[in-house]
Amino acid sequence: MPPPLRMPWPTPPSPRPHPTPRRPTQPRPTQLPPRTDPFRVSRAPAVVPAFDAVIVAGGRAHRLHGASKPALLWNGRSLRDRSLAAVGSARAIVWVGDGDAGLDPRVIVTRERPLYGGPAAALAAGLAALPHPLAPMIVVIAVDLPRIEEAVAALLSAVAVADADVDVDDGDGTARSRDGVIGVDAAGFRQPLLAAYRSEALESAVRSHADPIDGSSLRRLIRDLRLREIALPDGVTADIDTPEDAAYHGIALPHETEEHTP
Repeated sequence: MPPPLRMPWPTPPSPRPHPTPRRPTQPRPTQLPPRTDPFRVSRAPAVVPAFDAVIVAGGRAHRLHGASKPALLWNGRSLRDRSLAAVGSARAIVWVGDGDAGLDPRVIVTRERPLYGGPAAALAAGLAALPHPLAPMIVVIAVDLPRIEEAVAALLSAVAVADADVDVDDGDGTARSRDGVIGVDAAGFRQPLLAAYRSEALESAVRSHADPIDGSSLRRLIRDLRLREIALPDGVTADIDTPEDAAYHGIALPHETEEHTP
């Protein structure tokens, strides 16, 4: 009997390689512009030059019923301590006003002459009290700004840019640097007591001021300086001049505290 006929098994087809799945085409992300800092005006590296500081802390505070502005408390800290902290990295600090036991002994205390001669006289007195040679920049601030630390940080972040900034004088075509930076409030008004001035320019402005410095306008004193304006956020430039200002910031005046004392 012949052997059974064996049929060969069909050879299975070679498996085809699976195609590599293709990722769906994604639209290229839109190139967003770099984030801009409202206090920076160029791509220059932020290197803050050495600076001195003048804190204007005098004044009679008539509208605050004679309350000491430096002693007012905002969120648990005095305006004095806030202003000193704001310029804590200064080479030298001059306090133009009444000294008190709470001041760091390294702070230079002086007063304008005659007393209560106004901000321009206070600035001139503070400038005269700084040790020489002066630092390249002088930061000038008022003590009655609760958010002074934010404001000074904004100024210092712009100082390095202004320090390297060169403009062309329209008079004779001579290139020269800016004379500093000055804070501008939300309404567009310059704040001379919230500024960083080039020391040489500020000294020159005080020396060449024609009017008596006592009672003079600080805006008039600095009007010829070439200052870069720094727009500050709303509220940063708000000061404490009236009981309404104090109430708005939640600051209790001394006579109010006494009235609530049992």
